[in-house]
Amino acid sequence: MWVSLLLALSSAWAGPLAPVAPYRSAQYAAIGHDDVLHCTAFYFKTPGGREAPAYVLSAGHCYSRSTGEIFSNTALESQIQFKMGMGEKTPVLFKTRRVAYSTIKGHDLMIAELAATQADLERVGITPLELSESKAQIDDLVELVGFPANKESPPQMQRSTGMVTALNPSTSYLPSDFAHSAEGLPGMSGSPIFSLRTGKVVGINGGGVSHKKDVYLYSFAQFSKSIYGCFDHKGGFSMKRQSCGLRTTK
Repeated sequence: MWVSLLLALSSAWAGPLAPVAPYRSAQYAAIGHDDVLHCTAFYFKTPGGREAPAYVLSAGHCYSRSTGEIFSNTALESQIQFKMGMGEKTPVLFKTRRVAYSTIKGHDLMIAELAATQADLERVGITPLELSESKAQIDDLVELVGFPANKESPPQMQRSTGMVTALNPSTSYLPSDFAHSAEGLPGMSGSPIFSLRTGKVVGINGGGVSHKKDVYLYSFAQFSKSIYGCFDHKGGFSMKRQSCGLRTTK
């Protein structure tokens, strides 16, 4: 029933999953693979300047599927591999320092701090992605870019195109702000969803509805707008800030 509804809301405009050509877009360098959580994560623009901490975004269910918990300032021994499949002989690795925020209670979102500064990523040619200040709307054209899980070989970056098909889909099994028709695969949770009009990130990819061989015909995503208010001018993250729009335990 839900898939039928989404089919009715969408058009036939959608592109299947395809490998990303080397250096097709400099933006893609900021998209990485977490080799412990087996999800996609991406480096995004935060305040504070070059010596401020660097942060990545991903999906909350990648860290924990506990529906009633909100994790803050917890340990995360992992590493993000950047520039995979982009002409580099070896990926660029950055370790994570902590989970600043993660939950699937009201959001399906994880914010992780890297053990690196913004300058460290800049030195290896990784530029942060910019989050859109406006929300995606029905029929907006979008692009999904991430790393499908592959146990037999190193993950390869894949991209697909689609459109926003529904807002606030109540039947998603995870908290979602919108649904889209860009095809995805397991492992692409946490991938950025780009607006093809602005090039900015309008959402963070979550789960999906399979239609064949675990390919997600429709996926669910979170808006990213409420995140910026949680950072101070020095680049520090805190849910105690009045401008922080993320859900807390209170």
